[in-house]
Amino acid sequence: MKIAEVVAPDVFRKFTEQMEYANRALRDAALRFAVPQSSVLAEITARLALPTSELDRIVEQTSRASQMATDIATRLLPQAERVSSALAETVACVAISESQLQRMLDASGLAVSLNSERLIAETQAAAQRFLEFKSDCTNGAERLARSGWTLPISMTIPDMIELLRVPDDEIDDAFIAAYEEEDGFSWLKREINAAARLKGWQPLLEQCLDNYEKGNHAICVPALLSVLEGAIAKPDGLLFVKSEERLAYFKAKIEAADAESLDRATWNSMNIFFGLLYEKSDFRTAPPPKLNRHWILHGRDLPSSWRRADALRLFHALTTLCTLYQ
Repeated sequence: MKIAEVVAPDVFRKFTEQMEYANRALRDAALRFAVPQSSVLAEITARLALPTSELDRIVEQTSRASQMATDIATRLLPQAERVSSALAETVACVAISESQLQRMLDASGLAVSLNSERLIAETQAAAQRFLEFKSDCTNGAERLARSGWTLPISMTIPDMIELLRVPDDEIDDAFIAAYEEEDGFSWLKREINAAARLKGWQPLLEQCLDNYEKGNHAICVPALLSVLEGAIAKPDGLLFVKSEERLAYFKAKIEAADAESLDRATWNSMNIFFGLLYEKSDFRTAPPPKLNRHWILHGRDLPSSWRRADALRLFHALTTLCTLYQ
């Protein structure tokens, strides 16, 4: 798996730059997007004085969404709901018969012949595959969070799908493999170092990153817990340690996001992740099986129980948080 680097272009602010191995993603049979060619539509736009405002809208939106679908195949999707909306809009726009479109072209007085069946079929297929991807992300977010991982919205589409389908007992190893393959952890470092929301914690984060790479993961766990809490609470002026305020905070974020959006799925993922991290537990009982903020920061948990995956899951949660606030 590869971790791709995030950029913020003007048009799609939260899209990420082209994957280093875009060809692999394009060849991935399970996730290949059938992207319709837009040459015919571009020709229509360039040559025709469009006969009606309806045809104008069809051509313009279909051409735009065709290019967007090409971008989907080679870019990450931290704001995938925008793309899904555009693809759905495209399907609605081009869902007319060949004969209907041909009659509209004939009415313009120009001899243009257009076979729209393939365009319609391929656009609908692309939209359907993308909706299935969104569904996988939404349905898998809760399971990942309960396994200690926030939704990996800064990963490539194939990598996200692959992680969402990993069995519960293999998820930790899958994330470690994803970040330790080639440029993975270097990407994570760049993402954390560039995050405006984390600037106040940079000296501590630099030491955490350095120690993690040297194999000293235990020292990272309590430090990253304090950064993770602070990166939410301090900028927004929250106490956050109070469960009522914490629950209200995530509830507001979830409800503010579109119902079918990846933002909502990701905030829900963060909500579950933090709920387990802050879960109340009696210090007189056995330690919780997963990281628990209270046990760790109050000195009740033993560092010998902290694993490399525990430090990585906190780094990963920071990248998810920063992506949500971009």
